[in-house]
Amino acid sequence: MDLVDQLILVATGLGAGLMGGLLGIGGSVVMIPIIVHVIGRDQHFAQGAAMLVNVFVAIPAALRHHKGGRVRKELVQWFAPTTVLFILCGVWLSNQFEDPKQLGLVFGVFMLAEVVNTMVKVIRPPNDQSSGQETTDQVRFPAVATVGALTGVAAGLLGIGGGVVSVPLMTTFAKVPLRLAIATSSAAMILSAPLGAYRKVWTLPEMSSVEGPITAAITTAAYMAVGAVGGARIGAGLTGKVPIRWIRAVFAALLAWVSWRFLVG
Repeated sequence: MDLVDQLILVATGLGAGLMGGLLGIGGSVVMIPIIVHVIGRDQHFAQGAAMLVNVFVAIPAALRHHKGGRVRKELVQWFAPTTVLFILCGVWLSNQFEDPKQLGLVFGVFMLAEVVNTMVKVIRPPNDQSSGQETTDQVRFPAVATVGALTGVAAGLLGIGGGVVSVPLMTTFAKVPLRLAIATSSAAMILSAPLGAYRKVWTLPEMSSVEGPITAAITTAAYMAVGAVGGARIGAGLTGKVPIRWIRAVFAALLAWVSWRFLVG
């Protein structure tokens, strides 16, 4: 890996962290396309490296939510076990795609769904203010476990953190308050992200064409993690100071172009 690639990876991590801090999106939608289409690595390798970065991101995020009193034991107890179990199923499922380009097509469909999700937020900006006291009185706990399973499969299959899947499902079907849903997802990632990353990276010698893929994935993730941690802090600090709605619109346009690259080539 030359100096240019190293700088690109740090900048990618910075951009992923910045968008995550500003828009609340998962960094994988930024990192994976850059690794595939700019650095020139295959889809399996890109997802493994992105999952490693998610490990670095999960811990400080969960600690912030815990400090804010939003991590509820009863929610984590229902959500985390199924997430941890099914992320392994998701990784297994991703490894059934022997051709990385086929896995890239699946990721492209996910990117297209994220475009729609982002544009909905442009048209109808979400209300970030909590309404009333955040309690678990109305929560459907079995539904929380089901959402955990779906989140685990998606995270392992696509190499994402899972919040983009779990948060809307928890708030809609399990009646979990928004801030508690975000905190629960972050807390569960402390367990699921390392396990999923370990399993995906460990299988890279069989799935990836990159030479020395395990070491290369760890190195790639380390460069991106440096930028991601700093970018997340900057993004969080800019919240409320920049026109988030228009940033979402531009970001949706970029995601649309990237999804086209994955789907069409």
